[in-house]
Amino acid sequence: MSTTTDGGDYNERAARAVAEKKDLPEIDFTLHAMEDGTQVSTLERVCKEVQAPSTQPPTDEQFYSPHDRSKPNLAFLKQHFCREGRLTEEQALWIIAKGTEILRAEPNLLEMDAPITVCGDVHGQYFDLMKLFEVGGDPSETRYLFLGDYVDRGYFSIEIWYPNTLWLLRGNHECRHLTDYFTFKLECKHKYSEKIYEACMDSFCSLPLAAVMNKQFLCIHGGLSPELHTLDDLKSVSHNLGACHFLEKNNLLSIIRAHEAQDAGYRMYRKTRTTGFPSVMTIFSAPNYLDVYNNKAAVLKYENNVMNIRQFNCTPHPYWLPNFMDVFTWSLPFVGEKITDMLIAILNTCSKEELEEETPSSVSAEPVSPPIASNDPESIEVRRRAIKNKILAIGRMSRYFQVLREESERVSELKTAAGGKLPAGTLMLGSEGIKAAINTFEDARKVDLQNERLPPTHEEVRKSMDDSRNQAFERASREAENDPTIAGVARRISMSSGAGRGKIGQRDWPPEFFAHIASPPSAQGWPRRHQPAMGFRHALLAVIAGLTLLGVNAEEAELTPSSHIRCEGMYSRSAWGGPVEPFILTKFNRYVPTGENDPNTDPVVAYVVFDWKDQDQIGIQPDPDSYERILVCDNGAIQGGYCPEEDFGKFIIPKNNTRISTQPIHIASDDRPAQNLAITRTGYYCVDILAVDEGVQFSAITEFRNAYGELPGAQIAKLPFYGGLTIVYAVIGIFWGFLYFQNRSDILAVQNYITATLGFLVVEMLMTWGYYDYLNRHGFNVGGKALMLVVSILNAGRNSLSFFLLLIVCMGYGVVKNTLGKTMTYVRWLAVSHFVFGVIYAIGSLTVKPEDAGPLVLLVVLPLAATGTAFYVWTLNSLGATLKDLYDRKQRIKALMYRRLWWCILSSVVVIFLFFFVNVFLFTGQTGDFAPDHWQTRWFELDGWLNLVYLADVAFIAYLWRPTPNNRRFAMSDEDEDGGFEIASIRGSMDMDDEERGGPPSYSATPGNDSHEANGQTDKQNRNRDISPLPAPQPQRPSGSANLRGTRESLDGETIFAVGDDGDRFSDDDGNDEERKGLTGKKD
Repeated sequence: MSTTTDGGDYNERAARAVAEKKDLPEIDFTLHAMEDGTQVSTLERVCKEVQAPSTQPPTDEQFYSPHDRSKPNLAFLKQHFCREGRLTEEQALWIIAKGTEILRAEPNLLEMDAPITVCGDVHGQYFDLMKLFEVGGDPSETRYLFLGDYVDRGYFSIEIWYPNTLWLLRGNHECRHLTDYFTFKLECKHKYSEKIYEACMDSFCSLPLAAVMNKQFLCIHGGLSPELHTLDDLKSVSHNLGACHFLEKNNLLSIIRAHEAQDAGYRMYRKTRTTGFPSVMTIFSAPNYLDVYNNKAAVLKYENNVMNIRQFNCTPHPYWLPNFMDVFTWSLPFVGEKITDMLIAILNTCSKEELEEETPSSVSAEPVSPPIASNDPESIEVRRRAIKNKILAIGRMSRYFQVLREESERVSELKTAAGGKLPAGTLMLGSEGIKAAINTFEDARKVDLQNERLPPTHEEVRKSMDDSRNQAFERASREAENDPTIAGVARRISMSSGAGRGKIGQRDWPPEFFAHIASPPSAQGWPRRHQPAMGFRHALLAVIAGLTLLGVNAEEAELTPSSHIRCEGMYSRSAWGGPVEPFILTKFNRYVPTGENDPNTDPVVAYVVFDWKDQDQIGIQPDPDSYERILVCDNGAIQGGYCPEEDFGKFIIPKNNTRISTQPIHIASDDRPAQNLAITRTGYYCVDILAVDEGVQFSAITEFRNAYGELPGAQIAKLPFYGGLTIVYAVIGIFWGFLYFQNRSDILAVQNYITATLGFLVVEMLMTWGYYDYLNRHGFNVGGKALMLVVSILNAGRNSLSFFLLLIVCMGYGVVKNTLGKTMTYVRWLAVSHFVFGVIYAIGSLTVKPEDAGPLVLLVVLPLAATGTAFYVWTLNSLGATLKDLYDRKQRIKALMYRRLWWCILSSVVVIFLFFFVNVFLFTGQTGDFAPDHWQTRWFELDGWLNLVYLADVAFIAYLWRPTPNNRRFAMSDEDEDGGFEIASIRGSMDMDDEERGGPPSYSATPGNDSHEANGQTDKQNRNRDISPLPAPQPQRPSGSANLRGTRESLDGETIFAVGDDGDRFSDDDGNDEERKGLTGKKD
């Protein structure tokens, strides 16, 4: 009974609860509440500025201009392309055909006048191109010249072809192999068809190559080529050839180019000496290049002889998506995938393996929902299965969308494979092999970012395919051990493949090569005919570095198997002039057979002369990944197919290269001719000789002869340089001599040393110039060696005399101190020691070769370094002590002079270190071409600039210590705190000058014996105080005239060159009584 009652109460409560249950509030899903409380309608687009793509191609009414049916509607097409719209294939072909007709009518070399706006690379960045037109001006009113590279790398390339009123030049990306390698061909296929791509290629072949603007500027995409010399050469180039990256300038003001991305959008290069205008200007018009560079873009506007460069930043554009799809098309599977992922995250009650399991059909149908009050275990299990089925359905949908998106993107990756084909054997490897074989656009972009390298050659593609096939064979062999079916397939493929082509010519290579594959190459271990890929270059650099130690004796050299390369800088006849044409002459000595060789054989050596710029074209590298480089055409190279039989005994060079001269030399022949090559252009030339057969010993003499004389090309600039220094030192000496003669009665002892130093420098510079002039006329013979010894001795004397002069000046000799006493003797002995050690060092460096130098060389170097260090330390300490003494005595005028000397020394040290570190930085920052690129200026970097620093120091010291009328008075004066002098000479001389001019009378600075006279004199001083230019000094009574005379004799007695001392006939102190009276303050 109670049970029934309880059941009835439960039912009543449940029914009452159902009856009293309130309806759920209705939610308006058309409105969405933002965080700030505002509501946004979900029926409207939030980002209205992002327009939906235009999916429909334009009709003919929209495509053609309403005013002229023969031209497209540019305003409509501009907006259509901004919405990522596309044309019909017929419309695109029509635009390309019309543009090609216009381009074919243009010559290779355009000639145009200002005003015009020059633009650089665009690279398919259509939206930035629209920004460019906003910055540069409306294309209908502004003339534009584009310098090439309109396609590739950007994501909206084809659209830039709609303007037909612009001048376009050809860039390196307007050719078939680069557009195939990068993205343009792929974009044409995705957006249109390959027919559109072929039409674009035909149009690219009609693009002009260069333009001359205002007859002053050569506008071009890349740069200049040594193959082209005049503008007429440009006009004769065929349209259908590949774009020429470098063109030759012909008497123009500057070159305007593109091709290289610039952070600021432009770059001005080194100015020319004649015009002061930048020789090259680079303009780049693709901002935020590749969407990663964050660079600015620029255009150059030229009008009314005024150039104006305008910069602009990138423009927002639609995000690039796989297969060149727009964001709305691509986002459908993406959104579907993300929604299902979200649902799975909410209902994550099973694993991925359970999602992929097949669900029985018996539970696939959705069961009917049980009653609310049912707690039947069976009904609960039914609900659980229903939820699981829903999750499984959502999971399958998620997998479907994920696979759909991945496969869509993978199609684009497959089409970027090299040549549009997969390597042989890839499909056999399954999905993992396909992924490994895909060459993505990102890989191509990374390679291009490194060095703008060209796409792989046919040989490289073939080698890559062979390697991939070999890897497939190896993997198939491993898997065939457990699967007989795969083993059979692998055997059939292997039998049909033939011999491995990756081993071409391997049987002809020497066995030494394979021994070096497993170990790092060394300079001595490589066979001479098979140099490492960089070994040939490094060998040349080693020779070039060695030449810097040989000085001027580098115009002739002996070449042997151990030293077979020689390089020298050569000038053309027009560069320096001269009576003969410059040449390189090589004479081969008669071959003497050895016991290891058959006397009846005909040994052959390969001979080559080349400019350093062409050294990369010598030899061939069979395998880009190996160190081997075959240089000489021998039997092995002929069998390997690297050179024809008629080139036996020659270096392997390209057939179209006429700048490199190579010949086979039969050194055992009696009529072996001397090889004489005329030099027509300035360059760094090298001669190399290699034996074709191993073990052949040869000997040859090579002479590098310039038009001007015997001096090597790297040394000829020293001739005018030292001649100019001689003239400059002579001019300084003449001015110094004039002042010396004018003030010969007031010459200080230190000024005698400066006079001797200037005379010595004139002689030393004259002898140095004479030495190089003698070498240029007669070569390095016995006379040249004698002159070199004399110049070395004079150089050691200059160094010692300079150190000596600087030390006594810093000690205050002649200005602060009348005499140095015994210190002068020590200084002289130090200077003599430094001179002796300098001469010994010079003789040793000329007679001892660096490779023969042993520990005994330290006996030559260390004494010279010790005396030089002693000079440095002593000079700096003396200068500091002199400055401290002058400041303590409050002699600010003298201290200022020595402070200027201190700044001169410090500036010289800073300049030397800065120049040294700059040279080190430049040298270490080079890629190995430092010596060949700087052979014309290497003399200045090693020697010339030091002479200029020394000249500046000598001129500065000579100016500070120049002879003046008051040398001795200033040297022997002391200063008060107020800056006045304590000797009456200056004041008295001023007053005497006033009396001579009828001015106010002078006063006596010496008190009299009589007090009345003293008082009267004081009154006289007070009366004249307002008239006198100096305050009344506190007089000190100096010694008498005899003592003064004795002091001067002692001071002059310190000189080693008796130039202008008191005993000289130029001295007139004895007869100048007025001056002595003014100096002592006495008046008769």
